Amino acid sequence: MYLDTSVLGALYIPEALSAAATSAVGAAPPAISALTEVEFASVVARRLRERTISVADGALVLRTFDAHVADRRYRRLPVIAETFIEAGRLLRSGAAPLSTLDALHLAIAASNRETLCTADRQLARAAVRLGAKVHLIRS
Repeated sequence: MYLDTSVLGALYIPEALSAAATSAVGAAPPAISALTEVEFASVVARRLRERTISVADGALVLRTFDAHVADRRYRRLPVIAETFIEAGRLLRSGAAPLSTLDALHLAIAASNRETLCTADRQLARAAVRLGAKVHLIRS
């Protein structure tokens, strides 16, 4: 199962979807990518700017996540040139509305034969239209 940032954020920063995210992940090590890691840092930075988490909590969240990555609690999927080509193909198809980053997440999951786990309903709908495996979490 490949986690997009909507799920990863809910695993580390308490929110309405946190319990559902934890339940969806299960026991098997989920997959992430460098894209997920960059977006996760952006989520924490945004929450700090919005002052919805403290500086200390933000630092703890990032340290905990980094430790989990180092401990291999996640499988890191590759993002290679072909991933960008596939994302471009998905966008050009016009079969479903996708942002650039969502197309990349979908391409990463699909090219590695992973189920995309997301809390983003629009991305989940697009994934279904494009024939990808998807697990939509809800609170």
